[in-house]
Amino acid sequence: MDRIEKALRDAKFLLIRDAPFLASRILISKPTLFVNKHFPAATDGHVIYITKSKLEDVADDELVKVMTHLLSHEVMHIVLQHVARGVGKNKIVFNMAADIIVDTFLTSSILKGGILDTESHLNCKKQLESLTEFIHSVMDRLPHKEADMLEEKYHYSWYEQKIVKPFTVENLYNFLTELFELANVELEVGIHPMDEVIPREMDEEEKIETESVLEGIKSAGRLPGVLEDEYQTLIVRFNPIKFLAGIIGKALKSIEAQLRVPSRRGVALNSEYVIEGFKSSRGAKILIAIDGSGSIGPTEFGAFVGIVDKFSSVSSIDVIVFDATVQDFMEDYELRTKKVKFKGRGGTAIKEVIEFLVEHSREYDLFILLTDGHIFDHIPYKELPIKSLFISTDKPIEEVKEEYPCFNEYYKLDIVSLTIK
Repeated sequence: MDRIEKALRDAKFLLIRDAPFLASRILISKPTLFVNKHFPAATDGHVIYITKSKLEDVADDELVKVMTHLLSHEVMHIVLQHVARGVGKNKIVFNMAADIIVDTFLTSSILKGGILDTESHLNCKKQLESLTEFIHSVMDRLPHKEADMLEEKYHYSWYEQKIVKPFTVENLYNFLTELFELANVELEVGIHPMDEVIPREMDEEEKIETESVLEGIKSAGRLPGVLEDEYQTLIVRFNPIKFLAGIIGKALKSIEAQLRVPSRRGVALNSEYVIEGFKSSRGAKILIAIDGSGSIGPTEFGAFVGIVDKFSSVSSIDVIVFDATVQDFMEDYELRTKKVKFKGRGGTAIKEVIEFLVEHSREYDLFILLTDGHIFDHIPYKELPIKSLFISTDKPIEEVKEEYPCFNEYYKLDIVSLTIK
């Protein structure tokens, strides 16, 4: 066993001790040492590749620290499913976006030993600073009008950790792509990533495995708040029904009407999800309001209706479809004989919906609002009479909370990739 092989072994032990969630996925990925490869490290989602020749000049007392960082960095690409999310995208730009997300996790994380307390952490921080400084310098080249347009479109920030909002690899990639096109940046001459994410499709089993690691990190309180957008996007992206079952089950827990989490039998291999075995311990009554305004497209509206269709067998559901006013009210949705029609008209106002909820609050256990978040009116309530969830498909959660603080919980739903069978 040479010194690099020994450093790989010791780094694994260090991560098992200090970051077991990451270590569990690292062991599955079977880190492999290569003699010659262009990057110090790479991953295709199956294997973590470490290039021995790139580590030969690292001092002995630093080698384990560097190896620990490389393993942590690559496994976060796997956990965040960057290999699948990078398919069809410009490789250099996507690697840059993915590295910013991962380095933000590693430099913001409260994980101990081998990550924060090492020179490799400083190297990670330097890389992140180098990438963000490069982005800021490109922004400086743009005319004020184009720069202002990008800032407004992507909620670009100079000073916060979240360079764009929502802070997801897709949104960051779109921002960088548009930025480089406007600034005529030659990508080959730009900043070269420290590693390589090799894009490929992941099967459903792999997605579930990586999701479970991310959920473990989240539940252990070790996911920095700066990555909340990325976490929610990823969880919803491949498992929308499980996500919604989870938040509804959590909301109903206080009234002792829990929903069972779907088993793997309820997950189809084509990324579509079905409900199997969902039962509530008692007949909870839910009011769901669906946004049918002009800013909602037919695909988005269809997904909303699909969600209600699937959950109507779980509990008794009444449905309100609204735009600037209430369009339709369907009592006992599961027993309906008419179809929900998409009209896509006008603006969005929720005053009538909330007034109905307040007036009939004793009839319901839970209220769920499904909307893109772009609502033009304000409601004079500091709190609502029953548990209420605000689920937005577009508007950032921070803005929603500020404008409508009367809801109990707020969630971002990635409707673009939501497919319901």
